[in-house]
Amino acid sequence: PGALSSDFTANISWGDGSVSSGTISGSGPFTISGSHSYGEGGSYAMYVTVNDRGGSALTMFLTPNIADYRLSATGVTAKASKNFSGTVAKLTDTDPTATSAEYLVTIAWGDGTSSSGTVGGKKSPFTIQGNHTYGSSGNYKVTVTVQDTGGATATATSALTVH
Repeated sequence: PGALSSDFTANISWGDGSVSSGTISGSGPFTISGSHSYGEGGSYAMYVTVNDRGGSALTMFLTPNIADYRLSATGVTAKASKNFSGTVAKLTDTDPTATSAEYLVTIAWGDGTSSSGTVGGKKSPFTIQGNHTYGSSGNYKVTVTVQDTGGATATATSALTVH
């Protein structure tokens, strides 16, 4: 009952391979705090180990769900030939370390078919590219769906006028 926060040390294993010291404060009950930036959202197996000066230890297990960075996609309006190859949307990711390799893109071409697309650019905002051959001229509503490796998704609707 007479323990002080200085009688304890804490180590936090963040679940992504990183470990750091925690800060213990209060006068009982004590609070353990720490700060960490995750590279991607998801569920992590986190362990906090507290040691006291007398040699006792306690390990606590937590499973924090880390929200992924926000994605947003914006459609484009374009004129195209029946053999379309080009930009179908723009993608913005609030993750400052995001690269174009982190995304899975599906393009529904508005004619009953869909295919994968690619993300271009070195950093956000990115361009989303696709290739498609239309069977006839007309106006097509193209739906672009993007998912990143952390699970965040974004959808954009583009308008293609095929001549």
